Amino acid sequence: MIAHYLGIENSYVVIGGPSSYAIPNISFEVRQTKSGMLMKEIVEHIGKRLHPRHVRTSTAIHVITVSREDAKRLSGMINDTGTKAEWLTSDCSAKERQLKVQSWDNGQLQVLVSTYCLGLDSAKVREVIVVGGCSSVCNAIQCAGRIRPKQQKGEETKVYFWLDDRNWLQNNDQMQQRMNYLAAAGYFDCYETQEQLTKAKMDIAGLYDHTGLEGVLYNRNQCIMIGLHKHLGVVTSECGKCQYCRNDKVFFRQHQKAKEAEQRHKDDKDFVLQYFQTIAQRCIICNNSQCNGFNCIATSATLQYWCFRCFGYTGPGSNNYHKHSECACRVEQMNTRGKCCPNCYLAIGGDMPNCGSIQQHRTRNCIHKERIKRILLFDLVAAKDCGVSAFNRLDPLLTNHRYAKLHQSQQQQQCWGTLPTEHNVYLQYGYFAGSAIM
Repeated sequence: MIAHYLGIENSYVVIGGPSSYAIPNISFEVRQTKSGMLMKEIVEHIGKRLHPRHVRTSTAIHVITVSREDAKRLSGMINDTGTKAEWLTSDCSAKERQLKVQSWDNGQLQVLVSTYCLGLDSAKVREVIVVGGCSSVCNAIQCAGRIRPKQQKGEETKVYFWLDDRNWLQNNDQMQQRMNYLAAAGYFDCYETQEQLTKAKMDIAGLYDHTGLEGVLYNRNQCIMIGLHKHLGVVTSECGKCQYCRNDKVFFRQHQKAKEAEQRHKDDKDFVLQYFQTIAQRCIICNNSQCNGFNCIATSATLQYWCFRCFGYTGPGSNNYHKHSECACRVEQMNTRGKCCPNCYLAIGGDMPNCGSIQQHRTRNCIHKERIKRILLFDLVAAKDCGVSAFNRLDPLLTNHRYAKLHQSQQQQQCWGTLPTEHNVYLQYGYFAGSAIM
């Protein structure tokens, strides 16, 4: 058809074709939401996806929108969360486009939000989000192609078609007008029968109009990979990775669930290790490397008025004077079940690197000093009950070996709400030194 239209008849050679086409090793997923929630859900998804807990290597996300306004708005919302994003549409000047494309090519952006994707490549892209709809199978495949072959890691690299309840499909009148234009231009003159002409129009519509894509995204009985590529004449088997393949295989879903649980456990472990390395270097309450976790509570002048066991105030007027040997939080009272140091509460074992030697802990030369306890007792500093409230906080933690149980108490969540973000992150994800490790 194209050769006839160009007037070259049979004087051409086809380079490449369905038989040599490389099927991408990626996973497709269709998500639907209410129109008023579309942008918010995507911003939240990107925030979780690029969180340090989940990202082990440098990763970028390409977001593709239907309109220029959506691209600008979504880019601004993403930037407001602290993630570096840029928008790229026809509203950009040539210089702006050049600078943004260069930043994207060099991997300096975490997120690019654009209205088109041809030629916009970054070697760090591991995820593509098509927002609000897509015009054709051809465009959908181009969007998926933003994840370059070297970055394609199967289920780990996803292309999302994130739709809302608005009618994103083209008007049938527009499609008919396009076909009428092609017919008037002599595009179909090579066909001799009505049957041939009808098939040609259906093939073109399937590839370049919304009709082909509609049958792919909403056909839950068909693999998305097969649905997209059949319009190219490419024959492929079920990918086993897309949303519809997974939903049809109970075993696959169970395997995937177990794999995700295993990954969450690994993420928790890595996150715990990261933060224990941080507090080995500094007190994260005062951000001072010289502070042992207690120095930011009591100065040398007031040291005599504080109990270093429970962090309680024992000075004049407190009615809380007690000797260290009488404190409810004295070492003899704390049962660590032999799994962690009774002084600094750090788990000791092969899975906890740089935890220090047993001799160091026995002589109270713990590398984390009082910093772990400083976090756990953040809202109980200066309590005046001879260490009872501190003991009630610490004892179940040492029994269950996890910080996370504290979050079952709404009252404690409110107390910890006064902590800076970094500390809340630590408390939220920081299993006690051993629960996520042992």
